[in-house]
Amino acid sequence: MREQMSVNVESPSYCSQDFFATVREYQPGEVIVTQGQIPSGLLRLVSGIARVTVVHEGGAPYMADIGPGEWLGEVSLFTGGVASATVSALTACRVAVASRTQASKALKSNPALGCELATVLAKRLSQVHQPQTTRQRKLFLLYVGDARQAVGLWFAYLLSTCMARATRGRVVLVDFNCPSTSPVLASLHSGLPALDALTSDPGLPGMLDAYDDAHSGEHRLAIISAPLDWHACATADGGLLRLLSYCDYLVAAVPAGANLPLPRSAQQARAVVAVTAGNDRCALEDARQAARGTPERLLAVTPDGQDRPTQGFVAEKASHLGGVRVHVMPRLRQATSKRDSVHTTPAPLTRALGRLARELIGCTVGIALGSGATKGFAHVGVLETLDQLGVSVDYIAGSSVGAVVGGLWSLGRSPDEIMRWLVGLKEQAIRFTLPFQSLLGGRGIATHARQAGQGCEFKDASVPFAAVAVDLETGGEMVFRTGPMWLPVLASSSIPGLYPPVQIAGRYYADGGIVNPVPTNVVSTLGADVVIAVPLCTRARPLQKPRAPCLTETVARALAYMQQRLNDQSVSQAACVIAPVLDGGLTTRWRGGSCASDYRNAGRAAVEAVLPRLRELLPWLS
Repeated sequence: MREQMSVNVESPSYCSQDFFATVREYQPGEVIVTQGQIPSGLLRLVSGIARVTVVHEGGAPYMADIGPGEWLGEVSLFTGGVASATVSALTACRVAVASRTQASKALKSNPALGCELATVLAKRLSQVHQPQTTRQRKLFLLYVGDARQAVGLWFAYLLSTCMARATRGRVVLVDFNCPSTSPVLASLHSGLPALDALTSDPGLPGMLDAYDDAHSGEHRLAIISAPLDWHACATADGGLLRLLSYCDYLVAAVPAGANLPLPRSAQQARAVVAVTAGNDRCALEDARQAARGTPERLLAVTPDGQDRPTQGFVAEKASHLGGVRVHVMPRLRQATSKRDSVHTTPAPLTRALGRLARELIGCTVGIALGSGATKGFAHVGVLETLDQLGVSVDYIAGSSVGAVVGGLWSLGRSPDEIMRWLVGLKEQAIRFTLPFQSLLGGRGIATHARQAGQGCEFKDASVPFAAVAVDLETGGEMVFRTGPMWLPVLASSSIPGLYPPVQIAGRYYADGGIVNPVPTNVVSTLGADVVIAVPLCTRARPLQKPRAPCLTETVARALAYMQQRLNDQSVSQAACVIAPVLDGGLTTRWRGGSCASDYRNAGRAAVEAVLPRLRELLPWLS
């Protein structure tokens, strides 16, 4: 550490000329402030990058990097206590120091200084009380395989663009691949300085703002280059973490297989993604090393696959890659060879990129489709309108008719196909039988369901789907996610008393609406970040006295009253509730086309009604 008494520090206007009596110089690795000791005074970082480390007893250290202009020692100045963190120089640093006496005098004569330090204190306190998960950096490491392969780098560009579109925020892609050997992204670089030059440049925020202003009509994606030997360069690693202070998300495209040391920034990464191609496992092994100790951060991307990858296909790929989570990117090679932008990529690839981008930014969408018999046509209107607005559903769970519509949607059926299937169901729905198990026979509906399912299993769905039913032996909730799909869907929609229970693996199951009419909890369990509930429960019309209700109306009313109570509990767990305004009556028979179109339109209108709320939850709708 070197100390200079002649001070020429760019200070805030409210500081007197002799406020900072000393400027100290620290070399990388030297400690500026030690946790548990009283700082020498009030400090201000003039240049360089410093790392703040807080060690909690029994817990992992929490690290953050700070740049020029940051204050140190302000908490101790006010409280007289010891430092709550250790601050060490990550790069060569210059630190201005004011003694406690000088700082106290300045506070008395300059209220503006007190206001700024109070703001800093408030920020520090809010960070202390944040849960560990919210402190995670928004950094993503992408190991892109051999630097000569274009697929991984072009994927990094497409994914970063999708993240910028989805967040409407600033995303920075750092290209660590040498432009001379891998020129894939060279023509897309933003004209900003390289990463090593940005490390100690105090003008970084202004440069990024100017770039945003110049590209205000485009997505806020900036691409910059970095030295290939960045792992050995502390300034480059610190530059990554400094960039995080000025962007919403940062993606680092790193060449795999170079046998370079693990970067310190890997500890801050929210996700580590390996782009694998064929039998190339180099990127995956490097990514495993970067994510060691926290395997939940590891993802693999493969450019091969079906246009609508099924859950079974994805599971097979995951097994082949050692059980890691996998995202399939269909037609990625085609898009790379043509240098397609995100606007011209094939639709299957666009869907897959959007799904991964939503997962990385924590904005996956799950929908819980509620029970409601014939009112299930409204679900079709809801799903198709969300799709038209650009809200892709990543997870689906359904009870009763919600399971029917959700299952068909997860298999890729179009809205019109689902409508035709539901309307055709009326021909099979009303078949009276001897009332030993139920008033109506279930054979016709079972045949219709089997034909609609076409032998499909849950693993054949392109969207993760779960059907909810009630176990008639225990009264507990049963969530089906494996095996043939049609039988659990039939069980989930078997209204007690009207239709017979369904036997699966020796147990009997009935309508899921009895225990969970709007399964929001199931959607959350599947992995959704934003849960949308679609309840179909309506108030019953007054009885037409003196006529007594018939058997079917009595059963329907009993179920409706029970589900109204359960609905309130289920819906309260959703971030957004789409509640179609229905006719208020209890429809106990299928009335064909007019009923279908009315309810479908009600579903469409319900989505339009909550569009402001959806825009709050999903940034890309803004």
